[in-house]
Amino acid sequence: MEDFEEGLPQLAALLDSNESFCILRRFGNPVVRALLRRQTELAQLDAKLRQLDEADAADDAKKQRLQTSEYNTERNELLDKIEAKALPYCKGLPIWVTEESPSNNCRRPTFKIL
Repeated sequence: MEDFEEGLPQLAALLDSNESFCILRRFGNPVVRALLRRQTELAQLDAKLRQLDEADAADDAKKQRLQTSEYNTERNELLDKIEAKALPYCKGLPIWVTEESPSNNCRRPTFKIL
């Protein structure tokens, strides 16, 4: 610890020196609220994507759009928005999923108390 300056640098070195020393607040409520907000945004975008898919499936002239991303600007823009929201959402989930669930699995998180 002597190698670090007094104050937060020394405290950080101490907490990092042993796994059992490092106890940090997780800010559960605000983090979960942020994840829920992102989840709601993704659900809305998912509904729009499903509407696009259904509309294209109902129109014989547009059915081929369901097979490729070419010439499908509206769907691609929507998927870009989904990706922009989904990546941070998935990145925030590993804090909350159990060890049995892979941290890269966004489908069915199970919550645990840390």
